[in-house]
Amino acid sequence: MESLAQTVTLILFTIVFTGPISLLLSWRKVQLAVANNPAINALRKALATFLATIGILFSVNLIFSGVPITASLIALASVNMNILAIRNEYFRHIR
Repeated sequence: MESLAQTVTLILFTIVFTGPISLLLSWRKVQLAVANNPAINALRKALATFLATIGILFSVNLIFSGVPITASLIALASVNMNILAIRNEYFRHIR
């Protein structure tokens, strides 16, 4: 039972924190700060994309798993933040 609690904690931690971290990495000031170094810029872009993708997958899985409405709302907010982070990273010119 302890391992189940740890797994649920890890999943919820991932859902809650991937959105804000991805948004921070795709923030315009961060993009401009690392624009001079191509290696760090590529690492930032890859990390933001990876975190957003994992966050979306975990959140959608949680939404459709039949959990209480509070967890579904948290997952829905995570999906929104991660989609916004991907939009900021790759489709900033589209409004």
